[in-house]
Amino acid sequence: MKIFSMEKLSAEELAALPKKERIAYKKRRRTFKRIRALAVLCVLIIIIALGITSCVKGHGKGEKLPESDPNQDIQEEVVTSAAIDFTKTAATKDITVDIGSQYAILVNADSKEITAVKGDIDKRIYPASMTKVLSLLVASETITDWTKSVYMTRDIEEYCYVNECSNVGYSRDEIMALSELPYGTILTSGADATLGMALYAVDPAGTSGKSFEELHKAYADLMNKKVKDLGLKSTHFTNAVGIHAEDHYTTTKEMALIMYAAMADDFSRKILTTPGFETAPTEQHPQGQVLSNLFIRKISSKDCGNANVIAAKTGYVEEAGFCAVSYATASDGTGYICVTASGTGTNNSISDHAAIYKAYVK
Repeated sequence: MKIFSMEKLSAEELAALPKKERIAYKKRRRTFKRIRALAVLCVLIIIIALGITSCVKGHGKGEKLPESDPNQDIQEEVVTSAAIDFTKTAATKDITVDIGSQYAILVNADSKEITAVKGDIDKRIYPASMTKVLSLLVASETITDWTKSVYMTRDIEEYCYVNECSNVGYSRDEIMALSELPYGTILTSGADATLGMALYAVDPAGTSGKSFEELHKAYADLMNKKVKDLGLKSTHFTNAVGIHAEDHYTTTKEMALIMYAAMADDFSRKILTTPGFETAPTEQHPQGQVLSNLFIRKISSKDCGNANVIAAKTGYVEEAGFCAVSYATASDGTGYICVTASGTGTNNSISDHAAIYKAYVK
């Protein structure tokens, strides 16, 4: 019968028992529950002890503990672009050719060695529209569908007007192919194109309900995340187009690193190396618009010696002076990056790059 086992009696069965048997049954059930709980606890302790022993043995053999490897972050950085840096060597030269820019750096992009410098390459500079190189790279890594269309908003138009930005020339409410905005960003340094691209990147459906300022800041946050991923310590951005701000800065060396990362990205490289582009016809521009990279066009007529300049981005704000970053290849295929800052004019910056390439690319 159940009264002589540890099986649980129903309420009806328990009530049918004589009082003495009912009391004895309850005592046996309490004792059984205690023994059962103690047995379960012992099993759990044994399982935990075996698990700890296995982990410790595995770690002693060089295996990583799943959540407590102190070298995990370092190992992740090794396989990212954060490990990339440009270094001076005994062969690094001072730039002695006559250039107007106060700061300059020339880097061998293949060996990662600094070929020549002028001024302090770690001194903070204002990048102005060189900023758009990183804006392009972040868009390349963020936007997955370039077949969409966007339109020129009033907020973008007013931002460009108030800040006296250079523009492609899109009109308010003009519908533009998203795929042409990267070209407008680089070739004509169009802030309207850059902002249209940036706002789409952070709110592709246009349903976030966030303001222009909030979306622009969200894109700047993406840029600064990329800065961190690249391992840059002296660079910070507050906007996507290069409007001057005290905390919008980089160095000639780190601007060269940004250009290196952009040229390593297939999409960004395609845009940066395109000398000319024609936008699609729209209601406001029935013939489309012809975009041209001023730097590439003008430097092609200059004597760059053994270098062929294939990509470039200029910049200017009053606080920064004229600046530029370019990429060239030597006759043997070696890549070079040149950055100049605090120059005296766009044409002079182009001439500075030509003079540096001619003198130091062999």
